[in-house]
Amino acid sequence: MLAMPTLMMPATAQMTISSQPLSVGAPHAKPYETKLLTIHQSHMQQTHHQNNAVVAVSKQQQQQAQQQAAAAQQMSANQQAVVQQQQQQQQQQAAQVAHQQQQAAVVAQQQQQQAAAAAVAQHHQQQAAAAAAAAACAAQQQACVAVQQQQQQQQQQYQIHSQQQSPQQVMSSSSPKQGECEKS
Repeated sequence: MLAMPTLMMPATAQMTISSQPLSVGAPHAKPYETKLLTIHQSHMQQTHHQNNAVVAVSKQQQQQAQQQAAAAQQMSANQQAVVQQQQQQQQQQAAQVAHQQQQAAVVAQQQQQQAAAAAVAQHHQQQAAAAAAAAACAAQQQACVAVQQQQQQQQQQYQIHSQQQSPQQVMSSSSPKQGECEKS
């Protein structure tokens, strides 16, 4: 049987797996130990870089999530502001409509008052016209009475005059006067 040589590592060159880098090129280190140490250090550096990358990605994701949450809050605040603005506009429009309706009611009331005043004025005009017509009628009646009185006086004077004159003079003078009375 052949004896297999066993690799013995001295106690000073034992490898420990830790996050501390191992020194390469220790005075008692053999070439394979140096190679193992280099591989270990490279692996630890890669793990450290990967951990840093994971932490950076995680921080970036957290920042993105925070930014998205802030953007969502801002959008929600903007939407609430828009809704409030729309509500204010609707309230203003309702107030304007109510004001316009009040103005229309006032205008209608003024028109009714003007129509009533016009009706009263027309009634007064009609009364004045009726009074004027009554006055004219009274004046006409007075004129008729005066004419009748004048005719009666003329007739009385004619009778008195005819009694004083001869019958022939009466005949000649009475004809034209009767014709004049008939004409009038």
